Amino acid sequence: MRILLIDDDEDLRNLVSRYIRGHWPDAQIDGYDPLERDMPSAAFPLRPYDVIVLDYMLGRGDGLEWLKALKQRDDCPKILFLTGAGNEIIAVRAMKAGADDYQRKQELTREKLITSLRDLTATAVERTVSPDLAARMEGHSLGAKLRIPGITVLHLIGEGGTARVYLASREDDDEPLVVKILRQEIVLNRKAMERFMEEYTMVERIQSRHVARILGHGKHENNIYLVMEFFEGGDLAKRLGAKAMPPGEALQLFRELMFALGDIHEKGILHRDLKPQNLMFRRDGTLAIVDFGIAKNIAAADRTGAGEVLGTPRYMSPEQVQGRALDLRTDIYSAGVLLYQMLTGKHMFDGETAMEVAMHHLNTQAPPLPAHLEPYQRLLEKLRAVPGVQGASAMSGLPPDRPLNANDTDIGNYTAPPEGPFENVDYYQAVTVGSLEALGVPIVDGRSFELTDEAGGPVVLINQTMAKTFWKNESPIGHRVRPGGPNTPWMTIVGVVRDVKQGGLDAKTGTELFFNLEQLPRVGGFAYSQMNIVLKTTLPVASISSQVQRKVASMDPALPVIKLQTMDDVFSESTARPRFLAQLLGGFALLALVLAAVGTYGILSYLVTERRREIGIRMALGANRGSVLGMVMGQGLILAVAGVVIGVLGALGVNRVMSTLLFGIEPTDPATIAGVVGAIAGVALLACYVPARRATLVDPMLVLRDE
Repeated sequence: MRILLIDDDEDLRNLVSRYIRGHWPDAQIDGYDPLERDMPSAAFPLRPYDVIVLDYMLGRGDGLEWLKALKQRDDCPKILFLTGAGNEIIAVRAMKAGADDYQRKQELTREKLITSLRDLTATAVERTVSPDLAARMEGHSLGAKLRIPGITVLHLIGEGGTARVYLASREDDDEPLVVKILRQEIVLNRKAMERFMEEYTMVERIQSRHVARILGHGKHENNIYLVMEFFEGGDLAKRLGAKAMPPGEALQLFRELMFALGDIHEKGILHRDLKPQNLMFRRDGTLAIVDFGIAKNIAAADRTGAGEVLGTPRYMSPEQVQGRALDLRTDIYSAGVLLYQMLTGKHMFDGETAMEVAMHHLNTQAPPLPAHLEPYQRLLEKLRAVPGVQGASAMSGLPPDRPLNANDTDIGNYTAPPEGPFENVDYYQAVTVGSLEALGVPIVDGRSFELTDEAGGPVVLINQTMAKTFWKNESPIGHRVRPGGPNTPWMTIVGVVRDVKQGGLDAKTGTELFFNLEQLPRVGGFAYSQMNIVLKTTLPVASISSQVQRKVASMDPALPVIKLQTMDDVFSESTARPRFLAQLLGGFALLALVLAAVGTYGILSYLVTERRREIGIRMALGANRGSVLGMVMGQGLILAVAGVVIGVLGALGVNRVMSTLLFGIEPTDPATIAGVVGAIAGVALLACYVPARRATLVDPMLVLRDE
């Protein structure tokens, strides 16, 4: 083998030569320094060379221009072009200019170099072709034949179990793209094709920056392909490099992964194959999830066969290993395994076989983190836990009946005016991640606590009342508070929580400050001795009571479980006394209404009866029955309306007293007032109508004779 090596860097020329001679000792390598020599002219023969290795930076010349000029010569051999890492546009231009292969110079290893040279010189130096080389040659040939409208397929860059992956670009620009071509065994498998089409449909539906963009799909001859964005930052496996990441960087990536999972889980999609190779990075560093080949729509029929196990053993959840039904928590478990690997640089479990690794997830306690990573241990334990209920969390104070705390709290950049409000917070609340979500309390600004906060800087949440009290119309996000005086660190506000009644449903909503319970021992130097555990479940209390008791007893047999009840029961207890008073008052009000009705009826009926002689005279003088009835009822209603007006004004005057006994209804409730007015008016009409009608039916002469 004879190779022409064109590069201005002597160290790189020596390194490449050493790599090549280490594999082919008899190889002849001619160095060519572009700083000393011009581009090879026609007088410089190229036919003796099997391959030219050409760098894109030549010191005083552009490697792309040299590539184009050399490829115009009839005696030009195949060219391996060396590009810069993270700049795939150069690779695209090189492949379009005629390069036969490319490698990123900063990532060049002996194995990559030898593989490229073997592929380029297979017919010349290899008498027998290995299966791997034959597969790559087949892949190169397939890519050269594939025709996609508006897309140029440039080079095979990877192979997987289901597809070959190619570098590509649009015909009218040099933006790098990726083309995935399904293997024929997948195309011919009906079930596998259904999975592929489901993958495309799901990814297209998500439309998130955390998921790879699919730009198109189609069929050419018997080949099915996808066109998607290219990730110049590589994958997580490349970034890890079998080494641990700095904890801050690992948590930042983990946070990005949680956002990504949030986007796909919101659409009801379970990925099922989270691993470093499926987490890709763009040039700007943003993370995206790729390869939804075995993803599952939770709401759709599962195409996985009974007992079929899908996934990568190192990152599978226990339920995946067992082939059981899965839910969205499977991805959370895999994310926890990835976080362990990012923090330690090691796999959570190892084994001689894939099955052995997979069984560790079922039977082996996960290894603890090293001592210097202890703050992250509880985070991992939460991620690996698969509770029997939908969620479990803890909080220091349970609404709606808490005693007032009135804690002095420093408010950053705030000076209290003489009339207040002063730097004091009515309620402190310590919660675990997920507590507010379990109670259904929404975030109205910013974000809630996240799992990554445990090992991060001190952060807090506040309620709407506190935001309005100290920041008026300004957003409090990013401002700082310091609870407990100068010995406590400043804490950054990251979210605003909707107001929740803490001191009673009849009390004014107070200011409230929320702490991340997992952070407190580290940043605040203290912990709460008593907590309320909140479980989110669709099961009745009776069905989970025994399980909860056993779980607590397994931790500490002497630890009692007090008042296991639903939130409906908690609120029912809180409103028991005012509810009783309201019911008592309602009973008296009903009795008063009955007495008023009886009295109204009696008085008006008596007054009408006393006018029998007058009615008889009117009837004797020719008045008709209708006009007499109308007159009597009108006069009776005047008295009733006067009484109603006086009564309503009196009720409105005492509504403040009533308001403390009413929940879900205003003391000036229109429906209630209208009902009472209608009842009194109806009684008044009846009291006037019955005796008046009776009087108009009597013979006027009999009435006059009686008088």
